[in-house]
Amino acid sequence: MTLTSEWGQRSVLVPFTQEPRRTRVIAAKVLSGLTLAILGSAFAFAISAAAMAVSDVLGRSVAWAVDGKDIAGFTLFVIVNSLMGMAFGALLPNPPAAIVLFLVLPTLWTLLAFGWLGNLGRWLDTAQTYRYVLGSGRDGHTGPIVVSLAVWVAIPLALGTVRTLRREVS
Repeated sequence: MTLTSEWGQRSVLVPFTQEPRRTRVIAAKVLSGLTLAILGSAFAFAISAAAMAVSDVLGRSVAWAVDGKDIAGFTLFVIVNSLMGMAFGALLPNPPAAIVLFLVLPTLWTLLAFGWLGNLGRWLDTAQTYRYVLGSGRDGHTGPIVVSLAVWVAIPLALGTVRTLRREVS
C-alpha cells in the first residue's frame, strides 16, 4: 500500500511537491518497505525464540534447530515477498486491486501451470521459488529463481515506476 497511497485525492501533491524527482520518492518507499521487512523477520525470530524459552521454562521438550542458512533463507523470503507486494503496488494505483492480484495471480499460475506446463510452468511458480529460498536450496535452481523474480518482481516494479514517472499529477 505504500506505493499506491500517494494517488488519493489531493495527497499526491505532498510527496511530489516536496520532492519533485519521482524516482527518489519511489526509491524511498521501496527502501522503507525493505527496512520494515527486515525488521519484521527479526521480530519473528525474536518472538519464536521467546516462545521456545517459555516452553522450556514450562518443562515442555520442543526441539528447534535453526542455523545461519535458515535465518538467511527466511529473511530473504520475507524480503522477496515484500518486494513482490511493492511491485504490485507500484504497478496498480488501487490498493485493493494490488492486494488481491498479489494474492490471486501467483496462486492461479501455480494451479493452472502445474498440470499443463509441467517443469516449464515451475519456472514462474512463486511457491516453488519460495520453497527454494526458504529451504536454502538455491544451488542448481538459480535459473528458475531468477526468472520467477524477474516476472513477479522486477517487471511489475519497472512498469509501475515508469507509470509513476509519466503519470500526470492533478
